[in-house]
Amino acid sequence: MLKGIKKRGRRHIAFIPKRPVRISVRFSEEEIALIKRAAEREGLSMADYVRNAVLSEIFASWEEE
Repeated sequence: MLKGIKKRGRRHIAFIPKRPVRISVRFSEEEIALIKRAAEREGLSMADYVRNAVLSEIFASWEEE
């Protein structure tokens, strides 16, 4: 069974899974500035933006196989 929380929006209910595992990645100041700007443009936190980018890339590569 998946563990997480349900978050209610105006028109939907989203399931947000718990994420107990942490990884550490280092970026340059310039890279952080780019990530921060892109995340703000999408209305996401930097962590959510990076997570979405990584997972999107993984799923896209699986579809190509």
